[in-house]
Amino acid sequence: MTGAYCLAGMMHSNHHPGENSLPPPEGNTSKKAYHLASLPFCTVCGVLSRVSVALSARQLASCLFVLAWLVFPAASFAWSRQPAPVSPQCPVGNDKAEALFQEGLDYDKGRKGKEVNVYRAAELYEQSLRQGNAKAALMLARDYFRSFSRMPVQIPRVDFHLHLIRHAVGMGCPEAYIFLAEAYQNGWGVKADTQKAWELIRLSAEQGAVSAMVAWGSNLHFAHRFDRTPEGKQKREEGKMWLKKALKMGYGYAGYELARIYSVHEQDAENQIRVLREGARLGNANCLFRLANIYRLGEDGQEKDLQYAGILDAIRARIDLDELPRPVPDFDRLLPPKKVRSYQSHKKETL
Repeated sequence: MTGAYCLAGMMHSNHHPGENSLPPPEGNTSKKAYHLASLPFCTVCGVLSRVSVALSARQLASCLFVLAWLVFPAASFAWSRQPAPVSPQCPVGNDKAEALFQEGLDYDKGRKGKEVNVYRAAELYEQSLRQGNAKAALMLARDYFRSFSRMPVQIPRVDFHLHLIRHAVGMGCPEAYIFLAEAYQNGWGVKADTQKAWELIRLSAEQGAVSAMVAWGSNLHFAHRFDRTPEGKQKREEGKMWLKKALKMGYGYAGYELARIYSVHEQDAENQIRVLREGARLGNANCLFRLANIYRLGEDGQEKDLQYAGILDAIRARIDLDELPRPVPDFDRLLPPKKVRSYQSHKKETL
């Protein structure tokens, strides 16, 4: 059983440094773009839940590796993992706390002329956390994860990693549940429990984390894609509902996941192009790339338009994958809506 998104993938969205966001993990090459055929990293997973279907531990491991790392992204040829915004519900403390957090990011990532200094970054995160910034707790947890993943015998680091995540949960940060889900999936400081991990992803989505909405919604839909019972149809629609909600809240990557559903499973070209355009308008590099390929190659029944594809490529080339996506100015002027051809009409012409 394969799904669409992964626990880890959802978590590792790089967050915009100037806003309510978190950066990518160590070793991330987010200046590059990732290509995994036409599927995101996490499309190899199914959804686990009593209310849906059980996943093998191996499948969920693949998912979680990518979701505790979309609050922090990565990228490979054409597919790009961009930052996902941290929900407004995640407390950031006062202005000084946020300033300390941002300065920590500067040292962590070598921004604004500063040399990388992870020790100074950790000091600033600790100061920020003391003044109520939950994002700082998650960044410190990530740093402890780096440490114990290299030196697994240092069990106290595992425990402190978990303590920081639970502290962020207690502060009311919805994204912290994704980190906690990864701990339950891998048995880091707790007994491994994949069902509990997916329950935490659902809880994160319900509390407003858009990256969790995409992870939960995509997996819920794809886990039931072959189920033709009324219950299966209801689960698929529920999955689409989560994706639509995330897109409506301004998370452009949800448009990419919705487009895969409309294209592969529903053969609905009109809605596929519509959600890709909306995701592209929001500055999502994956939607821009997919739209460009559709018009460059004449895919999915659409007429080739190299000029149109070139404009999409040019917009995408200007996107900084380390920054939170921003809406594209004058999108409809640059790329006026085109008449959408159906899959059926395309098939008739090629026969």
